[in-house]
Amino acid sequence: AREAFAALDAEIAGLRASQQPDGGWRFGAKAGPQASLGDAGDAVCGIASHAAWMLLRHARVTGDPRSREAGRRAVAFLRRFHLPRGASVWECPIYEPDILAAGWNVAAGVEGYLATADPAFVDEARYWAERALPFVYLWDRPERPAMRGASIATYGTTFY
Repeated sequence: AREAFAALDAEIAGLRASQQPDGGWRFGAKAGPQASLGDAGDAVCGIASHAAWMLLRHARVTGDPRSREAGRRAVAFLRRFHLPRGASVWECPIYEPDILAAGWNVAAGVEGYLATADPAFVDEARYWAERALPFVYLWDRPERPAMRGASIATYGTTFY
């Protein structure tokens, strides 16, 4: 367990070190097939979503105030976006609407609340959960019972 926590602490320290002054992260693929998925330096919420969740989870589990503050700044950064985009950067353009970005944002809000008891994090989680709804089939059609609750990952194209 000690080695696992040491590896996690190193990963989290790397996230905190790579966080921009505005609380976010930017798209960084400069070569290879991913370079065509967005412009280096562009920001969309999905690029920061997973990092925000990781930082706030680390803050909750360890009580680390540096991770809590970095997580707060990351969630503040996410507030500038209104559409979930860019979490599936291994295969999709970063500008493509993406339910995974909404999911990571919800998870960051939940972890933020659990780490701080600040109800503003619940509002963030709710906001992003609502942004995920267009990706989820909500109709109730007897001829397609499996559709209710099914979802699509992105609105757009992938390499696959």
